[in-house]
Amino acid sequence: MKRVLVPASIFVFLCALASAQDPRGTIAGRVIDRLDSVDVGAKVQVANVQTAVRATVLTNDAGAFTVPFRIPGTYRVTAEMAGFKTASLENVELRVADTLNLTVRLRSAPPPNK
Repeated sequence: MKRVLVPASIFVFLCALASAQDPRGTIAGRVIDRLDSVDVGAKVQVANVQTAVRATVLTNDAGAFTVPFRIPGTYRVTAEMAGFKTASLENVELRVADTLNLTVRLRSAPPPNK
């Protein structure tokens, strides 16, 4: 019985160890304005440049956003909110198991022409 139990225990341990190594990463950060005030409810889109796969989230009460489970690659991060110009971060490199912490700064939109 001992001969079966030890290899089985090692196999279970190695499976658990291997499953903990996720190659995907997380793109997170916050959206602020020119006065460093947080922007609650800003729409943030994270797009993989190579695959065109996108995810869209809204910032929380702290102006923060999190987009987990992204495959490694180059991303474009875009934030938009009423009253502001759309802001983009280009060529954001996400590597294996990275957690990026970005700051996206929105600028006031010019008043509409009358």
